[in-house]
Amino acid sequence: MTGLAVDLARVATGAADGGRAGWSAVRDALARLGRLRDADLPDDLRGWGRRIAARDGALPLLGLGVRAATFPGLLWNGARLHRAHLGAVEGLTLVGLASAPPDADAADLLRGVEAGLAVNEALVGARGAGVPSTGVVGAAACAAVCSATRAEALPELLDLAGTLMVVAPATDDSPVERALRTGHELAAGWLAGRLTGTGILGMPDGLRDTVSTVTGDPCPVLAQQVRRCSEDPAPVGIRPAELLGSLS
Repeated sequence: MTGLAVDLARVATGAADGGRAGWSAVRDALARLGRLRDADLPDDLRGWGRRIAARDGALPLLGLGVRAATFPGLLWNGARLHRAHLGAVEGLTLVGLASAPPDADAADLLRGVEAGLAVNEALVGARGAGVPSTGVVGAAACAAVCSATRAEALPELLDLAGTLMVVAPATDDSPVERALRTGHELAAGWLAGRLTGTGILGMPDGLRDTVSTVTGDPCPVLAQQVRRCSEDPAPVGIRPAELLGSLS
């Protein structure tokens, strides 16, 4: 298999093995997520959150004091992050927390966030007549690495994530639509990670074809990747499940 998804899989794997953000970036993102519990919540998000709340939900809705199933929870929290002017590290941290299995540790979370950030950076210039929501692909990389997806399965997963992208207009649109797209990137990326091994596949090299069609570039070029090994490792003995629980 060749193509953009393969190149991005290499980027993700390299970043997971030695990324540049480091644990301090994730730690600070967790602190900012925690502060959302006490921040003002827009009325429209409050109503939406109440409608999707589920007693046995896996994901807390930040600032609402309830939980929701993972997909709608990530969609809501992504919109919440956008409205609070928070960014990719916070969103990927939530995706990683939602994707990590019970036996994962903080190092797995950090590897996933590093992978997602690197893929996002590689696709940062993908825009033209429209703007594809390439953050779905970064979130999928994060989810896959956090859940210990086999490296050889990663290109197919990223091509599948490409089928879940949406396209924004090149001109500016409303804050509500931008917030919903942010949530969609997180939720759809998590979903792509969950589909590993189910037999559901994307079109081979469909990610490249989609991005090139939307942007008008016949051969999207990855942003230059400079691998810088972080000297800020994750702490030992912390489980993502504990970190997720602390956000409730």
